[in-house]
Amino acid sequence: MYRTSYKTLFSLTIVVLIIVLIVVYIGKPERVSNRFAQNLFNYPLPAETTLLEKKQYNGRNWVGGGSGGYWSVIAYIKLNTKLSQREIVRYYKLAGEFPYPDPDNNIRGVQPEIYFEDNRKLIEASEGTYYLTERGSHQAVETIDKMDQEGAANEVIVQIVSGFKYFQID
Repeated sequence: MYRTSYKTLFSLTIVVLIIVLIVVYIGKPERVSNRFAQNLFNYPLPAETTLLEKKQYNGRNWVGGGSGGYWSVIAYIKLNTKLSQREIVRYYKLAGEFPYPDPDNNIRGVQPEIYFEDNRKLIEASEGTYYLTERGSHQAVETIDKMDQEGAANEVIVQIVSGFKYFQID
């Protein structure tokens, strides 16, 4: 009698454990994406700057392709500022790199991208929206040194883009 109840209890425990592991693993891309976005959302704003909007989008292979098993994540904040473009660039250069989405991977961090009103294009996809330059390229903060930074920034987009491998069942 006791032997049967132990077998039943053991079998039930194994089934519950498998279900819990599946649920946790399937939810991993969302958790990793949210943690990645929070790095940008929690970063302090520059002086004389207000937050207008913050968005995060993620999904499988939607920013730049790949052949599967790759989860893309984009987070951006839209700011209104009285600072100059030069001051905004300097501020976010000091931020350095934001942590890579998957802490188990030894890849370097992710540089923020900055888009000013006069040089940005909104890309709309079914998975979400993100920004590129008018030429259709990403604009990491490190590349902005080569560009004109004069004038007021007014409305600014600060964006981080990355991706990570994840387990998929198709």
